[in-house]
Amino acid sequence: MCGIIGYAGHRPAVPVVIEGLRRLEYRGYDSAGVACVQRGEPFPAPKVGLLDRFKTGPVNTIFYRWFVKSGPFTVSDACIGCGKCALSCPVNGIDIVERRPHWNGACTHCMACICGCPVSAIEYGHKSQGKPRYQCPEYK
Repeated sequence: MCGIIGYAGHRPAVPVVIEGLRRLEYRGYDSAGVACVQRGEPFPAPKVGLLDRFKTGPVNTIFYRWFVKSGPFTVSDACIGCGKCALSCPVNGIDIVERRPHWNGACTHCMACICGCPVSAIEYGHKSQGKPRYQCPEYK
């Protein structure tokens, strides 16, 4: 899963962002990064070396092949067939069949489908049950 924390204000940003990331830690996020924009300057270009590519390539290949699966997603009878889950999926990993979502295997575990469901009808096995869902006010 991924979590995004942002801050715009007059206080120093890094402590605020770090505190936000700390609060997300219990939800199982496995990595974090911090970038700050000051005086309207653009972000510096990321420095990615050969060692970074070597470490990331095999890890991502193994992780996505063996651990990222769409099988645990389930839909309860509360589903209203609105299709917001499919519209929110950034990789078009959800097909709507007979007014119900079906995951087609392209899932990246972004959890946009879970958070975008207006009636909380989507679960990821037992891991998401009872957990809060974020609803972006602009998305509703």
